[in-house]
Amino acid sequence: MVRVSPALRSVNSGELSELMHGRPDFVRYQNGLAKCRGFIVLPEGPATRIPGTKMIGEIAGSGTGRLMAFIFKDEDAILLEWTDSLLRFWRGGDLIQSGGSPYSIATPYAEASLQKLQSLQSSDRIYLTEGSTAPQRLSRMALNDWSIEPTPFTNGPFLSRNTEEDVEIGVSGNTGSITLTASADLFVPGHIGVLFKLQQVDQIDAPVWTGETPVAVGDQMYYNGNLYEVAGFDVDNGTTGPTRPVVTGDGGDPETFTVVSAAGGPQWSRVGPGTVSDAPEWVPNEPAALSVRYHVDGHILEIDAFDVSGRKSGVNPPAHTAGRYLAEKGGVVWRFISDGSGTVRITAVSTPRSATALVEKLLPDGLVSTPTYRWSEGAWSSLRGWPRALGAFEQRHIYGGTPDEPRTIWATVIGGTVDMSANGLDDDGFSYILESPRRRAGEIRWIRGVGETLHIGTSGDEFFGSATDADRAFGPQTARFNSDTATGSADFEPISVSGQILFVHKNLRRIIAQAVDPQSGKFRSDALTSIARHILGPGCEQVAYQEEPIPIVWARLSNGALAGMTFAPSEQVIGWHSHTVAAGGFVENIEVMPTDDGSSEDLYLIVRRTIQGVDRRFLEVMQQPFVDMDGSDRPLADAWHQFCAIRYQGEATTTISGLAHLEGEAVTAWTELGAVSDLVVTSGSVELPRAVTSAIVGLDATAEQVFETLDLVVGQPDGGDEGRLRTHRRTGIRLFDTAGGIVQIVGTSNGDIRESDPERIFGLDAFNATMVKTGVFEAAGGEGWDYQKRLRVRPEPGAPITVASMASTIMIGDS
Repeated sequence: MVRVSPALRSVNSGELSELMHGRPDFVRYQNGLAKCRGFIVLPEGPATRIPGTKMIGEIAGSGTGRLMAFIFKDEDAILLEWTDSLLRFWRGGDLIQSGGSPYSIATPYAEASLQKLQSLQSSDRIYLTEGSTAPQRLSRMALNDWSIEPTPFTNGPFLSRNTEEDVEIGVSGNTGSITLTASADLFVPGHIGVLFKLQQVDQIDAPVWTGETPVAVGDQMYYNGNLYEVAGFDVDNGTTGPTRPVVTGDGGDPETFTVVSAAGGPQWSRVGPGTVSDAPEWVPNEPAALSVRYHVDGHILEIDAFDVSGRKSGVNPPAHTAGRYLAEKGGVVWRFISDGSGTVRITAVSTPRSATALVEKLLPDGLVSTPTYRWSEGAWSSLRGWPRALGAFEQRHIYGGTPDEPRTIWATVIGGTVDMSANGLDDDGFSYILESPRRRAGEIRWIRGVGETLHIGTSGDEFFGSATDADRAFGPQTARFNSDTATGSADFEPISVSGQILFVHKNLRRIIAQAVDPQSGKFRSDALTSIARHILGPGCEQVAYQEEPIPIVWARLSNGALAGMTFAPSEQVIGWHSHTVAAGGFVENIEVMPTDDGSSEDLYLIVRRTIQGVDRRFLEVMQQPFVDMDGSDRPLADAWHQFCAIRYQGEATTTISGLAHLEGEAVTAWTELGAVSDLVVTSGSVELPRAVTSAIVGLDATAEQVFETLDLVVGQPDGGDEGRLRTHRRTGIRLFDTAGGIVQIVGTSNGDIRESDPERIFGLDAFNATMVKTGVFEAAGGEGWDYQKRLRVRPEPGAPITVASMASTIMIGDS
């Protein structure tokens, strides 16, 4: 007979799959557990009891909801509550009010689309898309002043240009409301609201620019495909002219104003309305230069150029793509007219060959005189579908995946959020079709930029994009994508952790980390669930990352439970644990937000609970773990392990109210005197047997929380220890800030399980635990001989417990 003392020094590998229970040779077996339910493993090695949740309020109409963080800065964070066609706002645990009522706005998102929403925040705005509705833009003007509107994209995006030369579109004019006429059946009612881009075929309405050519105001010339007009000239002795400029128009839309300039004088443009306090009153024949402003009849006018005769086109051609441009001192002031294309938005469809449209970008005269086959239809519409994914990379917003173009991405211009101009320049917008090297059909499901790489997940492959030239921007000429892995993604957003992308596999049962292989330099996919495959067995439907106070990846499961993965890759910590939220609570959505002071983070949950036979949905926030994180002492009364709970603090009382949301439910109270269980909420309150000044009252999950070791490996010089009987003599348990718990020895022989009598770790009455203890405590062993021995620890109602390590004394028999 041999006596051994196997030690369990760390459990930060968390709960392992049963398929790993016979692998004591595996390095993470030494830090693993058979069960870790209701306990969180810490990167340092211990496991602490999961904190409970605080009841914040009821979701609007108790309907299905979606949470979303709006974080301008840590101290300015707002939690958005999306429900069916409605959006409300929470700050600091309270609903933002307006006029004494919760402030809300209407949204275009029905309940069925909420879980598919993908978002991207840019300053005080959030851009949204989900595939069934036009992308939206949510803007904050004040705490109780928000608006949501279709994202006002400009200049696209567009599908590939038509190449069938016999399918032409003619236009009846180049401004305002016009008629489009097609040479073949083209238009359908679904085109209403859709953009079309029209590019002229011929450039015969004006000559190509040549240097030192005589020109006059109003003359037009082409250069590099762009059409320019002579606005006037720069002169050294310009004046305001002898004739007062006149502004015409109906006073409505500013675009309808026209400035009439006198021949032979300065050429004016209207800047906007104003008074003499904004600019001096116009006077005749006063010395003036380009860009000088004057007030005329309630308008502010600016000198564009001067109308003089006998001038030439100069030696420098115009090269700009907007506004006015002075090519050289004393030379021509060129006004950009057109790049040879214009855009219209269809407002009505009369026949398959005729539609009415409103001009959004001036159509060149060449389109009015000659129909064109060089046209492009808007890429997104109710006809072609809307993008389902949204991300950002190198100052671009990037959208992807429509029903018609499931593997195409569209990028805005650099620094832009709505401008989709695509003219081929490095800083222009562009589109890109992802091509799988495996010839696998798939659709884009998420887009995420991390560092110098743009990650795109599809239902078949993962793509990694960057610029081919380090000295140029990621753009239309430099964007390149590779696909090193073909895992396939679930249809919701991933998370970014320590420079890695973590996404859920399309089977919903694996979490994948995308990282660069240091040997090959290629991306690889590492399954973080490989030794705990059962954890996500019900299916994962959402992930969120809480960095502080413990780095945890939270996974919301389809059965309403939570799984957590303590994740510290720099320390090689991957530890899984699973949790319920008590009394049949079903978690429907999660989000991580900064705490009010920005020093940590909180996990918010929408939890569906059946109260008196009625399904109700509550917003709850998980409390901070009762474990020393920063060296500060916390009163035992602050230990919060009840769910959907409220807290009373004040004068000594036996009546705790504010529990109407748990009417008829059995609850537990944790007080400065210990725990009181089996209380039933009646008329929104409970009665305690003794008066207390502090009480946390809510649902108890003790029965579902257990911490169980793997088989204690004794190690024998002649090989494995299977088939050797053993008996357990005693166990030493190192605890931190613990107020009570129960330990058992679990023995197994030939499939029969034998449990020792539960033993309180402190030998204290659990309902009178008035202090926490730290140190090593001894628990007695279990009688009898078995082939396998485990240690099982359970918490007691309300009491905090943190297990740091264990060491057992075991006697080994020869047979």
